[in-house]
Amino acid sequence: MKYTRSIIENLFKNKITHQFIFTLKRCESCDLVKAEIDRRNIDIEFVDYQENQELAKDFNFSSFPVLVKIENGSYKYYQGYVNILDKVIKNLKDDELQTEFTKA
Repeated sequence: MKYTRSIIENLFKNKITHQFIFTLKRCESCDLVKAEIDRRNIDIEFVDYQENQELAKDFNFSSFPVLVKIENGSYKYYQGYVNILDKVIKNLKDDELQTEFTKA
């Protein structure tokens, strides 16, 4: 799916819970996350940064990969493959993660 600002705004407005991962081409950490999630058959979308740069700027993150979780009209993002895998695979709570980056 190609994410657009209007799709994201709809998720916020309707307080829909949704998550996706921004990745970069030629990013070893992104490849590790993709491989592990694919291996476990977890249903989550990967969004290519190069194809969605304007949208990515709205989330104001600084490294890859990045898990964006939209919930209750706001979002949180998790950077780094360890945090992403812990959140997606182990379903850890935010206070159990190594690092958390939040934007309300």
